[in-house]
Amino acid sequence: MKSQRPYLAKPLYESLPALYGLGGAIALAVGYRLGHGWLSAALSLLGLAGLLVAVVLWLRRRDYRSSRNEYQRRGAPLDQPDRDQL
Repeated sequence: MKSQRPYLAKPLYESLPALYGLGGAIALAVGYRLGHGWLSAALSLLGLAGLLVAVVLWLRRRDYRSSRNEYQRRGAPLDQPDRDQL
């Protein structure tokens, strides 16, 4: 029996970069307000990681959309053979 991977709803999936960015910005702000100590450093690193993940997700989604649109303009997707080759 083939197991299916779980999928997120499209509105939630599309909002993930914003959620990670917001969480990262909040963690950075709280880390800055705490001043000194290990908790401040940990929150700052967590905030930077959240912002980095947000940017990576946003760039990957943008790249996926542009390449999908390019393939659709050309015709069949790459995994389907051309009709001329059949």
